[in-house]
Amino acid sequence: MADDHGGALAAKAQAAWRQRPARKQVGGGAKRGPVRGGGSSSTPVDGSTYNIWYHKRVGERQSKPGPATTRCSLVKDAGYTKARQASGAFICYKFAKGCCPLGANCTYLHDLPDAQFDRELDRVRDCFGRERFADQREDQGGVGCFTSDDETQRTLFVGGVPSAKNIEKEIRRQFGEWGELEHVGCYPERAYAFVRYKLRSQAEFAKVAMADQSLIGADAINVRWCDRNKG
Repeated sequence: MADDHGGALAAKAQAAWRQRPARKQVGGGAKRGPVRGGGSSSTPVDGSTYNIWYHKRVGERQSKPGPATTRCSLVKDAGYTKARQASGAFICYKFAKGCCPLGANCTYLHDLPDAQFDRELDRVRDCFGRERFADQREDQGGVGCFTSDDETQRTLFVGGVPSAKNIEKEIRRQFGEWGELEHVGCYPERAYAFVRYKLRSQAEFAKVAMADQSLIGADAINVRWCDRNKG
């Protein structure tokens, strides 16, 4: 998706998958993630509170995550859902993570944000419908900041980048699945990279889709928002 030809191919593929029902990514019983207009937590069976912004239960120590056990595949998973006819529908968070058990029965979109979606998206919400921050979190995580400049809102920081041959090509390949890339700055000697998308909503989708994934080998990458003074 890094050039006009790639963008045309992506648009053609997207038009095709919008004509088929979305696939169930995992079996039933999996729980849904943040949804449009949802609060900041859900309550599991044990009664503890799970904070969807920090991805852990209240009082739970943050452990170093391993590689994600699921991953979205647009070619296999994307398709229409019950949200197809809904005005202002948001993207399914679990779909981006690769673990929505509902498929075509989901009331959120199983699709990649496109230019029209991006234009219609309120600046105070992300593509999943979550409220964005007025100020960026210190760890550059979470849903992002709507007061940052436009370029910063479209740029991801990727930590844990391995020093391997052709690693920039691999970053472009994997992150390019989620939208048209405007710029990639790769610094394997420092173990990080910057990835900028043309659309803010696609950067938001990519941040969730690539969280704790691996580029090469078994080590998980750390995807955050770019510091406005870097990238």
